[in-house]
Amino acid sequence: VDGSRNFLQHAVLEVKDLDKSVKFWTQGLGMKVNRTRGNQAFVSFGPETLTAADGGKFALELVENPSTTQDNSGQFFQFALSNSLRVNRVANSGGDITFGFGYFEITAPDGYKVVVYIENRRDPFDLVGVYVNDVDAAAKYYERVFGMAADRSYGDKEVGRFEPARIKGSVLMTYGAADENTGILLVPKSSSKEASSVQSIKIAVLDKDVNERKEKLVAAGLTPKFTGEVPGTGGTKVSLAVPREGVPLVFVDYNDFEREQPKPAVLTIGEEIQAYVAMAKDDEN
Repeated sequence: VDGSRNFLQHAVLEVKDLDKSVKFWTQGLGMKVNRTRGNQAFVSFGPETLTAADGGKFALELVENPSTTQDNSGQFFQFALSNSLRVNRVANSGGDITFGFGYFEITAPDGYKVVVYIENRRDPFDLVGVYVNDVDAAAKYYERVFGMAADRSYGDKEVGRFEPARIKGSVLMTYGAADENTGILLVPKSSSKEASSVQSIKIAVLDKDVNERKEKLVAAGLTPKFTGEVPGTGGTKVSLAVPREGVPLVFVDYNDFEREQPKPAVLTIGEEIQAYVAMAKDDEN
């Protein structure tokens, strides 16, 4: 809670239309808008703050850029939902289900790939998969430079038919227990002809001191692209690290992150009823 340990916190995605993107992630997959900032919206399955009883939920920072033409095939997002996926909600919110036997593969607006299976998990946001040319080299780099733990047996484990098949040769990178935290899955580029080995996203990591982090990165042979305050955030300090291969990490000052968090909202009984009625009407459509 004090930021003394690193924590994967959110992924940054560029989208052409913020309203359409928010509709997909919220109405289609059940996430909620946690906070907004200019042309950005943060969606998650619960509070982002680590101080809340049910907090520490991984988020997506959706950044609107109408002129974006980037290739978004270099990564995918995997979710473990506790309830069955509503196919009509996914379709009505702009998603395209491309596979649906046991688990679901979905193409979100802007081309982002999503995998959904049914299982109870502390945070439904299971992992972010990123395609790399050399998994072993990337895993060693993330261990040495970023201090992450590697599960090299992840891709070899057998799973049931209702879970996504593990990709041979993939390695799961985490800060902390894999079942309690969102991870980064390093996936062999050779496993997908369509995927790019260049990621179009960044992943934010909470850190107690980004200036100290900069020193550690430099000592490990990686000079951050930027370290300092991000304009328009009220002084939030970050350090952007771009590895030789794999998704870039943005180390974010923990106290600055908590300062940006909204106060928990408490719905009245009437508001909860209205929400359920809206969901029921959506199911009818």
